[in-house]
Amino acid sequence: MLVMTEEKSKVLIVDDDPTVLQTICSYLNVHYQLSIAKSKAKALELIKGGDFSLILLDVNLPDGSGLEICTEMKSSFEYADSIAIILMTSEYAAEQEAAGLRLGAVDYVYKPLNESVLLARIALQLDIQRKTALLSKLANVDGLTEIGNRRAFDFQLESELNRARRENKEVALAMIDIDCFKQYNDNYGHPAGDKVLVKLANTLRSQFKRHSDFCFRYGGEEFSVLMYDTNEVEASRLLLKCLEAFRQLKLNHDYSPVAPIVTFSAGVVAIPAKDTSVSELVKLADECLYQAKLEGKNQIKSNLTQLA
Repeated sequence: MLVMTEEKSKVLIVDDDPTVLQTICSYLNVHYQLSIAKSKAKALELIKGGDFSLILLDVNLPDGSGLEICTEMKSSFEYADSIAIILMTSEYAAEQEAAGLRLGAVDYVYKPLNESVLLARIALQLDIQRKTALLSKLANVDGLTEIGNRRAFDFQLESELNRARRENKEVALAMIDIDCFKQYNDNYGHPAGDKVLVKLANTLRSQFKRHSDFCFRYGGEEFSVLMYDTNEVEASRLLLKCLEAFRQLKLNHDYSPVAPIVTFSAGVVAIPAKDTSVSELVKLADECLYQAKLEGKNQIKSNLTQLA
């Protein structure tokens, strides 16, 4: 029995035989959101622009093969590993099956297709996919603040820099540190300190809502924000707006020499991705953060601006 969710998974069927397509669609259209491609070229076009959970892929196509599609997917699309591929063929060939599995296919089905077997194999792969995605999410989320952790930061920064290099864009990075946090913990206790960390995480999440913004707990009382295609002036402005929102919470801090409330400092840099690396971008943002702390805290510091 299939376990259904509110949103149907998207499945791409790639086959040039009208009879086979009609049969598969009759089996799957109640359970999944279907798209169809009858050639290798059309399949790659749909994969590039779509958001498929699973591809049911015929091995033999008029303009190529399913194995070639697997190869091109793995070399061209960063998200290819998140798509389950089930290959279809009319003839059993051990070498071909092994080749398909090596190229990333998760299963083989053989024509003529059996409805119950096909449904069971698809449901199994989608269930594995959902569980894998959940485990991956848990591994990349900070347990206290429920935003991305250091592991997620490292992955996302590398990914965004690679994308920005291809598109000739800038990537902005902010490194954030809560001012006088040790004094806060020492005097109010760690449970109260944890609440401050959660409050800052929530403030970051509420202020950085664009699909190209990513917030992380970098470690301890340090956070980071990654902003795609954002220049240094704009990134600094966004951080100042966030600092002002955090100040408005008026979290009492009687032991801070900076202000009677909890504040933070931030260092911001934005560089064309082709001119930098992960380590260099982090180093430059850290240097700006250090200057913000050195020059009085409770402010945003970049190479171009100083905002308080």
